[in-house]
Amino acid sequence: MQFKEENASTALQISGYGDGGFRIGGTRYGSSLILFADELVELAVDDLSLLNVGHVQPLIQRAGELDVLLVGCGPSIAPLPGTVQQALVAAGLTFDLMDTGAAARTHNLLLSEGRRVATLLISMA
Repeated sequence: MQFKEENASTALQISGYGDGGFRIGGTRYGSSLILFADELVELAVDDLSLLNVGHVQPLIQRAGELDVLLVGCGPSIAPLPGTVQQALVAAGLTFDLMDTGAAARTHNLLLSEGRRVATLLISMA
């Protein structure tokens, strides 16, 4: 899916996704990601069930800076592993689970509204 960039914001917006990766700022990333408005973290995990607390440390470290955390679970909604969910909640983060495509679109929408959003995106093959 393609997205048209509507503004010249410096925030990291997702301009496309599919084929196992994402296009952000003119660069294609072929892995899962954590995306903040000002930072991108590549994750070496391709299935939500393999996510561990170490993978979400950047989110935990910046928890106080966030209004919302989106989790793009892959092609369909799935629960977070229990230890990951517990770590996020302990850090004061609430999150919305959705498929990765919906998370990508919602990330851009929330950025355009000036929300302090982070999005964890599991890549879809």
